[in-house]
Amino acid sequence: MTAFLDSPVAVRIAPSRAGEATSTVRLVRSFMRSGVPCREYSQTVVIDNVPVRANGTLCRQPDGTWTLR
Repeated sequence: MTAFLDSPVAVRIAPSRAGEATSTVRLVRSFMRSGVPCREYSQTVVIDNVPVRANGTLCRQPDGTWTLR
């Protein structure tokens, strides 16, 4: 997971079983929030051939983990 968060590329996540949704996660931007590194991501999930988009922001904590904001 850390390698993914440190990578600026889009990642396609294939389903592990037939019939599950596929997903593509893209880095939208990196920025600092109150001196803390954060990244905004956009994710498109295809469910029954219908694309659904979601956005989220992750910020790095002092211990090196990332938290969804």
